[in-house]
Amino acid sequence: MDGYYLYEKSDVVQEQIELEFNRSSKLINGCVLHLDGDERYLRKSLDLYKKHNIPAVGYYIKEKDMEKQITNLLVEHKPDILVITGHDSVKIKDGKEEFENSNYFINAVKKARIYESSKDSLIIFAGACQSYYEGLIESGANFASSP
Repeated sequence: MDGYYLYEKSDVVQEQIELEFNRSSKLINGCVLHLDGDERYLRKSLDLYKKHNIPAVGYYIKEKDMEKQITNLLVEHKPDILVITGHDSVKIKDGKEEFENSNYFINAVKKARIYESSKDSLIIFAGACQSYYEGLIESGANFASSP
């Protein structure tokens, strides 16, 4: 994958997320549906939800398959919060940025917004390291990973 800049989700990031949960866990209400292209990170996230008594269900789904499965999972679980994450990377080709998985995340968010258009009724966190932030927000995510 010459030309790609890849970043692994580190334990430091996980610790930062846990610190934030400690500060705000009393503010989190509702059920979480978490789709992740990284099985290890999904397990760690589900453990964290459980530790803080946040109802959550998670699925390991390859990024390219998320948009195909998201509607059925939304109908089945009726979540209040949707997390769509995995791996992404960007490379520069002919002076333009090309994202490895951002379009899969964007299409999944679009399908989720067809299911529930209200950003207050379904909160969506989407993206991964080096995802196309602007595209994720434009597609309907409430929050997106920053570049």
